[in-house]
Amino acid sequence: MNVNIFRIFVLILIFFSNSIRAENLRIVYSSSLTGNLFSCICGLKLSVGLAKRGSFFKQIGINPNSDILIDTGNSLDIKSSTEKTKAIFESFQTLGYHSVGIGQNDLQENTISILMANNKLTHSANLFQKGFFQTSSFGKPVTYIKRNKNTFGIINLSSPEILYELNNNIKSKLIVQDMETTVSKLTSSETEVPINVWIILLHGTKEEAEKIYSLNPNFIVIYGGKNNIKLSNSGKSAINDKQIYSTADLLGDKIGILTLTDQKSKWKVTSSEVTEMNVDKLTDSEEILQIMKKYNIKPE
Repeated sequence: MNVNIFRIFVLILIFFSNSIRAENLRIVYSSSLTGNLFSCICGLKLSVGLAKRGSFFKQIGINPNSDILIDTGNSLDIKSSTEKTKAIFESFQTLGYHSVGIGQNDLQENTISILMANNKLTHSANLFQKGFFQTSSFGKPVTYIKRNKNTFGIINLSSPEILYELNNNIKSKLIVQDMETTVSKLTSSETEVPINVWIILLHGTKEEAEKIYSLNPNFIVIYGGKNNIKLSNSGKSAINDKQIYSTADLLGDKIGILTLTDQKSKWKVTSSEVTEMNVDKLTDSEEILQIMKKYNIKPE
């Protein structure tokens, strides 16, 4: 074969192999930090903390510009100070999180106003605060993430059961709308932006997650909360290939990663794993430590 023809043939092969190479995207998810900024002994377990999570992300090459970072909520403990609350959500922003849900621990007398002010990050599509004239939403109903020519829609939900554990004063200020009605309305064909993939984040139970999933088998549903059961290392929580996932974590020590592959313009989950971070192999992220210093937060 003529050398020039051979070179052209090789170049054509390279061009077509690059053209048909499937594009991958990672969804990185977590839940229930429960106020753990530094490593600490929480019960009988050594907890990793958000500062070391920052180092873990760098270690495995997490990039907020190409990956999608989300958390189902319960970021605070039940006695988080105003300064600690600000430090936690600023740390989430520094790590590059795109959306953080709202659980019962996050709804305290001194923290609700911070959640409302931090509405670019903390969201709940079905949770509202009562006002004198009208109700106010916690963030945007839908977070839109663009990746190349695709749009991912993230909807955060708070289970109505979170109200049961709140004191009457806080409970009287809040309204939780029906989750299934909320999702159906937001994901209807009349959405303002065409969505390639819907990601539903739920602070709630597996049973509630399955009800949300039943609305549309193309949803990717990720849940977290107090009643989670132990799962396999894949984080997949249901049979029959349902796209329902959880870290089943109560201290923020586990990170779930879904790898999505674009197969003929349709995104599919091609791998799923949950990793428990090793506290002994991680150092505290300097960026997060600077935030702790800014708010005068010390190890507990």
